[in-house]
Amino acid sequence: MIKITIGEKIKVVLEYRHMTVQELSIKMGYNSPSALYNRFKRDNFSESDLQEICKILNCSYDVIIKMNDTGKEV
Repeated sequence: MIKITIGEKIKVVLEYRHMTVQELSIKMGYNSPSALYNRFKRDNFSESDLQEICKILNCSYDVIIKMNDTGKEV
């Protein structure tokens, strides 16, 4: 199974939306696109970043944490 990072997933959605990382950074209010590029490079997005990105891209995301010993999901 191939695992892709959150940043890679966001880039896929950007392609579907015909938007660049630079355009996303402007919509997010960054003064310089390099700040967002660095987040992609480190794959370092806070939950509030993801909420804002999803709002801009008209999508949603889900986080599921599954306990291996019980199978319960949080």
